[in-house]
Amino acid sequence: MAIDLDVHGPEHSAIAFHRNSLGTVLRAKDDVPAAQAQYREALRVAEIALGPVHLDVAKILNNLAASQMDCRQYAGARMHLRRALRISETELGPEHPETGSVVHNLASVHSKLGDRTTAIELHERALHIAQAAHGLAHPEVAKVSKGHADTLLRSGDPASARVSYERALAIWRARQEPIRQAEVLADLALAEFDLGNHADAKSSLCQAISLLQQDPPSELESACYFELGRMALQDGRRREGLLLVVIAFLVGKLVGLADDQERHGRLMGLLAGVGVDDREFQDLLIQVEAAYKRDQGQGLLQAMCSG
Repeated sequence: MAIDLDVHGPEHSAIAFHRNSLGTVLRAKDDVPAAQAQYREALRVAEIALGPVHLDVAKILNNLAASQMDCRQYAGARMHLRRALRISETELGPEHPETGSVVHNLASVHSKLGDRTTAIELHERALHIAQAAHGLAHPEVAKVSKGHADTLLRSGDPASARVSYERALAIWRARQEPIRQAEVLADLALAEFDLGNHADAKSSLCQAISLLQQDPPSELESACYFELGRMALQDGRRREGLLLVVIAFLVGKLVGLADDQERHGRLMGLLAGVGVDDREFQDLLIQVEAAYKRDQGQGLLQAMCSG
């Protein structure tokens, strides 16, 4: 970027490109404030150098909105995505795959803001665009299907959510993507549980954990154990549920989530609801930690998921 600054000056389109790229690097490093600063400067320069309705402006707007979603600035993200969508529709057309990507991102923002009706309509439009552009078995179709399912589930329609989750899962299975499969299975379990299919919900979570255990412990693995425990407790299987929740806590600690106050609050609230005090929790933690360390939880998983 330094050479382009010397050659072209600070308000050339090349500088906008460099700042947009730098923002993406910073966002990948979780430095979201610095990333946003680069995106905003890239946007300012691009508007001067290229005009306010150029496709490169839309790309920067999309990246800026993604960084705003990282820190829950959903209203700002919606504003920038709406503008990006107008540019994309005008320059590329309403059925172009890049337009569909913006539509999908905008749907996610509306879902976060609680406008589920609009979110579902946008997800369905994004799904139509993705299927028309890529075919029925493309990763973009899987990504949009999962977002659609997430919104349907939050809207109280687990049956429709299950259909979309299963579409996404079939694609990731065919492509042999274990992490993507696990992500979908974890959410499919919630839909199954809401539908009263508790055995299917447990099976989905156990499959997800089994896939995740091919890699080091992760936040998603912890979340899967937590949901297994929550479901067991709701079904009256107190001992099994407590052990699973303790495993969730242990895996979370291994991946650096011990200081996550929101997560800790959920955990303690769940345990308090079934009459578990801190002493009982600590005793269980000592027992489970020793068993988990022996085989990274594989024996525990087999024992919990065999019934």
